Amino acid sequence: MTTLYKNLKNIKITSKLTLIVAFPILGLIYFTVAITLEKLEIVNEMNLLQDLTDFAVKSSSLVHELQKERGLSAGYLGSQGVKFSAELQPQRQKTDLAIIELHSFVKAFHFEAFQQEIQKNQKTAFAALNRIETQRKRINELNIAAENQMRYYNQTINTLLIGINYLSKIITDVELSNRIVAYVNLLQAKEKTGIERATLNNAFSQGHFTTDMYNHFILLVGAQETYIENFYLFATSHQKERYQQTMQSQFFDEVEKIRKKVIKKQLKLKLTLDLRNHLGYGGLIHQFKNYILRGQSRYIESFHQQYQSISTILAKFHHLPDISPSDINSIEIIENTFQSYKKHLAIAIELKKQKKRANEIDALIQIDDAPAIQALNDLLSHTHLGIEPAYWWKIATGKINLLKALEDQFSSDLKNYADTLKKEAQSTFLFYLLITGGMIFLTLFYSKMVLKETNQAYARFVPNEFLQLLDKDDRLVNIQLGHCLEMNMTILFADIRSFTTLSEKMSPQENFKFINAYLNEMGPIIRKHNGFVDKYIGDAIMALFINTNDALNAAIAMLKQLEQFNQTQKTPIKIGIGLNTGKLMLGIIGEANRLQGTVIGDAVNLASRIENLTKTYDSFLIMSQETLENLTDSDQYTIRFLDNIKVKGRTGNVNIFEVLDAEPKAVLRTKIPIPLENQGNDVGEIPCGSPPCACPLVVTPSGCPFNKQNKPLC
Repeated sequence: MTTLYKNLKNIKITSKLTLIVAFPILGLIYFTVAITLEKLEIVNEMNLLQDLTDFAVKSSSLVHELQKERGLSAGYLGSQGVKFSAELQPQRQKTDLAIIELHSFVKAFHFEAFQQEIQKNQKTAFAALNRIETQRKRINELNIAAENQMRYYNQTINTLLIGINYLSKIITDVELSNRIVAYVNLLQAKEKTGIERATLNNAFSQGHFTTDMYNHFILLVGAQETYIENFYLFATSHQKERYQQTMQSQFFDEVEKIRKKVIKKQLKLKLTLDLRNHLGYGGLIHQFKNYILRGQSRYIESFHQQYQSISTILAKFHHLPDISPSDINSIEIIENTFQSYKKHLAIAIELKKQKKRANEIDALIQIDDAPAIQALNDLLSHTHLGIEPAYWWKIATGKINLLKALEDQFSSDLKNYADTLKKEAQSTFLFYLLITGGMIFLTLFYSKMVLKETNQAYARFVPNEFLQLLDKDDRLVNIQLGHCLEMNMTILFADIRSFTTLSEKMSPQENFKFINAYLNEMGPIIRKHNGFVDKYIGDAIMALFINTNDALNAAIAMLKQLEQFNQTQKTPIKIGIGLNTGKLMLGIIGEANRLQGTVIGDAVNLASRIENLTKTYDSFLIMSQETLENLTDSDQYTIRFLDNIKVKGRTGNVNIFEVLDAEPKAVLRTKIPIPLENQGNDVGEIPCGSPPCACPLVVTPSGCPFNKQNKPLC
């Protein structure tokens, strides 16, 4: 380092001035090139989006055909092969054609530009499609339950939809991302509509729902509503208007009417089955006969409980909408029969008191159950769903076709919007290229002129002896002991760089105004992140945090807020922040007339020294290994190992780490990432050269890393 200093000192003043001008020029070139590359990245992103949109259209076409095949297969199974056999085979041919088209598209698709997730998803989808002939054979042979058949199609379609959903993961443009999310939610709503079509097609073909299929139908209706609500959250006003216009179709209205009819029929079936249970074993009649045989009072109590339940069921029957006269007649027959049993129970009780035997009571009490049983069977016959499967298929398919038309329109809108963004990004890219070239030319021209004038003025007004008088200002913190509470905390030290030099240019009033403005920006951030300021030490801040994540998040937020603060200042400033976690003593110090709350301990000292190291390493934010280990999830931050240092007052060395989350993008690209597995290595033993470079170093604008002795290591 001494040799380097002597060499720099012996450079001619003209060369020094040239270097001073060269660094800003290099920085300007770097920033303008970075912005240009950013625009180029947008162009590439739009190219990827167009490829994925084409992929989504092909996948969506196959999904549509699979949805129709699923519905026809469900109807075929529900009717035991009687219905939909003529429609099923042509539909299978359409599905096969869509599979071939998607397969050809995927073979020519460049998955290398994307993550492996989408390629893995496609392999899963085609693995499922390869089993489709086996499923079709079992359907033809009626050798598969409708639930299992639908599960196969549902899982295959869902895999394809997941691939389409990948669109939303690669887009950074907010409006475009919202359009994609709206599109994906519409696809999901259409898929649930398709499952509903298949479910009811199977039920209408059988005349009733199988076990749990009705509950599945209700969940499907709710899922469609949820996806449409999500669609409305992200869709554009034009897309919302298009959907509302589509909803005016008779297909939407007729589907809603059929749903209501199905729900009414199912409610009626449930009430009828409840009545049948009360007629059967363990029901009201069974309790009546048990009492006659055994004469125990518990049967009387069970009878009255059953009678109360039956009365509730019959009351619900009477309140059913659109109940037919024949159903009302059947209900009255059942109701009269149960009332007769209740009346004769009182007679049976009196006969039991008279010590009558069971056969004697049976001879005196005669109740005909046949009319009630027949009425119950009539009610059950009227619970048949009674909707022609072919009609339902026509209505549901009409609704799905309308949703398919919307889907095609929205996918076309996506492609057009992406193309517009691409053209804008290309124009901006070319514009920045021209601006970059122009700025570099003007900067070089102006720098040459300024350098010439500065060389002439420098020799007259700035003697070399004056520069030798400048020196760095070291800051010391005095700490006193006192009564305290020992606890584990994270300490934050923040200090303004070169503030002494800056303050010399301001009056006392301007100094206080500037300091208060700066602290007014930083203090609220600390409180917002659950910390508190222990003290202000001139332009420095000392803050305490119980939670380590809060401390690190506050430090990052302070650095980001500083960028906005600098925009309001004539002279931008830089700050350095140091973090350390450990045990400290928190308490009150002072004397009778002057008390002050503070914290003391080795952890505090180390935090202060780490903050000072931000100047040495030209870093904005450095933390200790204790702080790193106390983070709940360090992977969410951009952290690199910086150095293993000897700290005054400590016997062992300390590992320090640099946090890069608040760094500007241009600066971040110059930082060499330090893998955490290299922690603890001695600087001289860490390899450097082949990526990733593992040097805990400061990087110069030219890209060459230096250690803290300023010796190049690459």
